[in-house]
Amino acid sequence: MNHLRITAALVLLLALPRPASAAPSDITVELSQPGLTKVGNELKALIPDSISWPDLNQKLFGCPFSSKSAFAALSNGQASVQVANVQVSTSANLIKVDLSGKASGNMDASFQICIGGTTKCKVSFSASHIGIHAEFTPAVVNGALALVQPKITLDLPDSTTQINVSSCGLADVANQVISDVRSVVFDRLDAWIQTFVIEKLEPLLRKTLGSFSGYSGTFGMFKMNAGLSDVLVTSSLVRANASFDISAATLAKDYCAVGDVPAPTAPATLPDLGAFNEHIGMAISTRTATRALHALWRAGWLCFDEARMKQLNIDKTFAAAGLLLGVGTVKSIRARVPTAPTLRSIGGAAGELVADAPFEVEITTDGNDGEGTIMVLVPVQMRGNVVIDPLTSGLRLDVKSMTSGTPTITAKNAKVPDAKKVIAALDSMAFPSARTAISNRTLIPQVLSGGPGAAGPLGDVFLLIKRRANSTEYVRFYGELFSRPKVDTTPPTTSLASAPPALTSAKASYQFVASGSDTQTPSELLRYSWRVDGGDWSQPVFGSGNELSLGAGSHVIEVKAIDLNDNEDGSPVRYTLEVDTSKPKVSIANKPADTIKASSLSIDVNVSDDRSAPSRIAVQLVLQQVVSGKLVDIEQRPFAAGTTRFELAGLANAEYRVELIARDEAGNLSEAAQARFTVDAPPPSPGAPSTGSEQPGVSRIAGGCSAAPASEPSWLALLLLLLVATLAVRRRRGSRR
Repeated sequence: MNHLRITAALVLLLALPRPASAAPSDITVELSQPGLTKVGNELKALIPDSISWPDLNQKLFGCPFSSKSAFAALSNGQASVQVANVQVSTSANLIKVDLSGKASGNMDASFQICIGGTTKCKVSFSASHIGIHAEFTPAVVNGALALVQPKITLDLPDSTTQINVSSCGLADVANQVISDVRSVVFDRLDAWIQTFVIEKLEPLLRKTLGSFSGYSGTFGMFKMNAGLSDVLVTSSLVRANASFDISAATLAKDYCAVGDVPAPTAPATLPDLGAFNEHIGMAISTRTATRALHALWRAGWLCFDEARMKQLNIDKTFAAAGLLLGVGTVKSIRARVPTAPTLRSIGGAAGELVADAPFEVEITTDGNDGEGTIMVLVPVQMRGNVVIDPLTSGLRLDVKSMTSGTPTITAKNAKVPDAKKVIAALDSMAFPSARTAISNRTLIPQVLSGGPGAAGPLGDVFLLIKRRANSTEYVRFYGELFSRPKVDTTPPTTSLASAPPALTSAKASYQFVASGSDTQTPSELLRYSWRVDGGDWSQPVFGSGNELSLGAGSHVIEVKAIDLNDNEDGSPVRYTLEVDTSKPKVSIANKPADTIKASSLSIDVNVSDDRSAPSRIAVQLVLQQVVSGKLVDIEQRPFAAGTTRFELAGLANAEYRVELIARDEAGNLSEAAQARFTVDAPPPSPGAPSTGSEQPGVSRIAGGCSAAPASEPSWLALLLLLLVATLAVRRRRGSRR
C-alpha cells in the first residue's frame, strides 16, 4: 500500500439542527484567528513527549501442516512523539485541527514461529511524517457547547515508516514477522492518536469556547446563569451567543432593602465586535449591564445609610449642610435610590455609560420646634465608563460626573429649604463623596479563570482583559488567553503599592494595593494572598487590591504574590499600622469677655492628644456673625498644624461665635470648642497701625462686613471711593472757573 490512511468517524453526541439565523443575545463571544492560533499552541503543549502502551499478545498467522499459530508478544513499548505544528482553522460550520510531526520508539518482542521455538528480539520503529486532520461540527446541547460528529484522519505514508527487528539471531525470522509487526505497531499509534484527539483536543476546544458563554454560579458580588443559545462558525471566526441572567449574591437589608424588577427588553440587533487582534472579543448587552446595575442596587451599592455616611466622612459636613440649607442643626442624612436605575450605552472607544437614578435624601433636623424631617427626591444622572484599574487589576465604573435635576421637597416639622440651596448642598457635599464611593468599587477582576484560586468560569484557561469599547446596545471587551508555564520553580516578588497611613482613624474599611513581578507569569496574572495579625492566609485571588476591616489598635498586614504555577513569595511584605480611635482635645485658653470694646481679638489655642504631638495637631477656626437671629459664616480658616493663636481683626460691631475643631494625625476630629462675644468698639481713628508682622503659629483673620469674607473688598466701600473721587474732580474744575 502507498499510504496507510485510516479514517475514523466517532459520534460523541447527537447533532442538533442549527438555527436558521441567530437571535440577539445577552452576551456574545468571538474567537479570532489569533485566538485560534493560541488554541493550537495550547493543543501542542498538551501532546506528551512520550507515550507507552500495555503489553500485547498478538496472533500473527496459522502454521501450515499444523494446528499451531505463530504469535508475537510485545512488551515495554515506548514511543517518542515530536509535534512540529498544530493549526486550528475554521470553515463553514466546521472547526478543523491539523497536526504534523514524527514519532519513533522501541519495544521488546517474543516471537513463536512455526519452525523452531520462541525467539526474543528488539523491535524499533520510526515515522518521519505523521499527519492528523480532525474536523468537528459545533452544536448546542442543553445550553452548552458540544463538538459533534468528529472525523479524524491519520496520514502515515509507507515511505516514511520503518520497522527494524534485531537481536533475534535469525534474519528469516525477522523477515517473516516484520510486515505483521508493522501493522500492529502503527494500528496502536493510530488508536492512541484518535484517543488523544477525543480526550484532549475536543475538551480543550469545548472549554475554551463554551466557558465564556456557559456558566452558573456565584462570581464576586453576583450570581450568574448563562446558557448558550447558538454557535456560528465561518472561515475567519467562531462566535457563540448566550442568554445571561445576573442577580445580587447578597441582598441589602433594612433601610437599603429594595424589591426586584423585571428584566429590560432584549437588544434589537447582534453586536459587531469588528476586526481585532486580541484572542477573544466579548460583547455584553446593555440589558445585561442593566441587570448587573440592578444587582448592585439590590445589594445596597447605591444606598448611603448612617453607617456608610460615617464611612465616607459625610457626617462631618452636617453642620455646614445645616448652614447652607438654613434649616438649623442637621442630626443625620441618609440617601438611597428607591426605584430601579436605568442604564444606556454611548457608542465609541471611550466606553461611556449613562445611568439615571432617582435619589431620595432624608435629612433629620433639630430646630426650635424639635426634631423634623426633610425629604428630597431628586433625579440624578451619572456619566462614566468602565476602566481597567492598573492598581487593583480590576474593572470598575469610573463615575465622571453626577448632575441633578429639579428636586421635589417635602418637610415635616421643619422648614422647607430652597430648592437651589438643596442642589448646591448635593453638588458640593454629597455627590463628590458618592462619586468616589461608587468609583472605588471593583466590579470584576481583570483576569478571569476557573483554575486553582480562580475568580471565574474559564477553567485552566486565563483570560486577561486588555481593553473595552461600546456600541449603543453593547459594552465590548477584548482580551488575551494565557496558560501556565510548563516549568517554573522561581517564586515571584511582592511589594506594597499603596496603604493607609501608619497612623489612621477608624473607618469601615481600609484599602491596600499590592504589586508583584515574576520571571514567567505576567504581572497582571499574579494572584495575591493576605493575612492580618498572623491569622490564616486568604485564598489567592487575582486583583492586587484588598479592603480590610480593622478594629482599634495596632495591626500587621502581610501580603504575598503567587504565580500561575503556585510558586509563592517566601518573604511576604509586612506593614504595620495603628487605628487610633481617640479624639484630640481643643480649648480656647483665653475665652473673650461677653462684650469687648475693640475691633480686634486674639484667640489662644490649647490642643492635646494621646498619640499626636501638639505641633502635629491641625486646628480649624470658623467665625460666625449673628444676623437677624441666625448665624452666618464670616470666615473659615482651613486646618493648619501647629496653630497656637488666631488673630481676629477689623470686626464690626455685632454678636459673634467662634468655633475651634482640632484634627490629629490619624484624622480624628475633636469636639468643638466655642465662645460667643459681642463687639462694641468705637469707630477706628484715621491712620490706625497695622496688626503687625506674621508670627509662627499665629493665623490672622480680618473681619467686618457680614455679607462677604474679609479677604474681599466691600462693593459698598468701592462705590463710596468712586463717589468721593468724582466729587473731588468736580470741585477742582469749579475752582478753576
